[in-house]
Amino acid sequence: MLRSLLPCTLVIMPLIGSAQNINNITWNPGTPDACDLVGMNVIGNFPGANYMPDNFTITPNGFTLTVVLNCSGGGGGGVTPFSQPLTQSGPYPAGTYTVIGELNINGVLVDTWTGTKTVTAATTPDPGGYAEISVCNSDANIQLITVLDGSPDPGGEWLDPNGVTITNGIFDPGQSQAGFYTYQFDQNFPCIDTAQQVLITYQINSNAGTNGTVQTCATAAPFDLFSFLGGGPDTGGTWTYQGNTVPSTFTPGTSPAGAYTYTVPGIPPCGNPSSVVSVSVVQPGNPGTGMAVQVCETDTSFQLSSALTGSPSQAGSWYDPLGFLIGGYTSTFDALNDFPGAWQYRVTVPPCPAAIATVTISLTNAEPPCGNVDCQGVSGGTALPGTPCNDNNANTLWDTWNANCVCVGSPIGIDEPTAAAAMVLQPNPAAENITLDSPAGLVVGYDLYTLDGRLARAQTVNALRTVVERGDLAAGTYRIVVRFADGRAARAVVFE
Repeated sequence: MLRSLLPCTLVIMPLIGSAQNINNITWNPGTPDACDLVGMNVIGNFPGANYMPDNFTITPNGFTLTVVLNCSGGGGGGVTPFSQPLTQSGPYPAGTYTVIGELNINGVLVDTWTGTKTVTAATTPDPGGYAEISVCNSDANIQLITVLDGSPDPGGEWLDPNGVTITNGIFDPGQSQAGFYTYQFDQNFPCIDTAQQVLITYQINSNAGTNGTVQTCATAAPFDLFSFLGGGPDTGGTWTYQGNTVPSTFTPGTSPAGAYTYTVPGIPPCGNPSSVVSVSVVQPGNPGTGMAVQVCETDTSFQLSSALTGSPSQAGSWYDPLGFLIGGYTSTFDALNDFPGAWQYRVTVPPCPAAIATVTISLTNAEPPCGNVDCQGVSGGTALPGTPCNDNNANTLWDTWNANCVCVGSPIGIDEPTAAAAMVLQPNPAAENITLDSPAGLVVGYDLYTLDGRLARAQTVNALRTVVERGDLAAGTYRIVVRFADGRAARAVVFE
């Protein structure tokens, strides 16, 4: 049978022998039995760099296997070692085989290799003997293979009563269902499959239900953990978190995420059964804070994001006053075609609802924003968006005029989160990259700005350490605004 080798895999091997030859044909497993499929690997050399394996054949004839590797190409100079895996073949009857390898290049036989391989007799795996056990739903986990009678061989596959594979072969009392569990060896023809079963029943006991999971938003309403247990649990149990008794009500934003255990009194001789509800909490998206802006009635490309403050996520979408989706973070407003009014920037992080910032746009022909005047109303003046200004707030730095001619600075001092006090940026100045360490609090992300207020980079981090890469940034001073869960902090960084 002719089999394709596209795509093929070339692996560099030690140079052995002539320029075009087969050095070895390995088998996996190295000593198969009569039930195993065999993966072969042809190892050798090409007489140049521009050769590729095309296809192969494996032809059995009694206890002789002929493996032909067909290749094509030519030129390139030198010698190119190769290691070409072949798709599995077999199983082969037990015995000692003469393996003949042939290397054909462009239809010409250039080398022959001969070796021997042994296939051992097949052995029928022992799945053990049938067994029955009765367990309490409060018992510890059970390795199912230990329940079978006799001496079952390892390596088989367990199936639950629904025929679903149990990858770890474990029965979890109180969580796993009662019924027949099957231990099987699924063998290749002509070998025979073997299987055995274990019947597991439950003793009478109270019911703590089955494990549950819930993902909630940090701003969601409180909810009852009990409602996320499956299996009809009994009421009147106790909830614990990390060993401490807690109420059954989970309050997002206040209660810690993690595993909450529900335990009910057991019925002797069984112990107290328990189940777990695992809770994860997702922070809502950050759309920033919108503002009311006046746009010149002739402006066809007003940047909507310039009217947002508060380090908004760039993963949101803009909607016009009629509720139609306009586009992503970089969308613009065209005063000649778009509607003035309330434009919404929505950031959605499931399962949280959309977080919304509203930018209210009105049109004007006044100066500014129309005409050749700066943000201070001076014709031809230098107080342009992106240039320094003074917002008269001692708790900000790097004040600049934004696109709406509002003087905006980055908060420092008392407005910074407590974790910012331990934050270190080093080396600074730096020729390439700067390491940001925040041992006192998780860095959610950072925004890097040029001194004229242009956003150079926005990065999500969610770690205590990150690297601020220079990349293609020009030499100079930049403003980095580091975002924490409870605020942000601004610093200056310098790339030399």
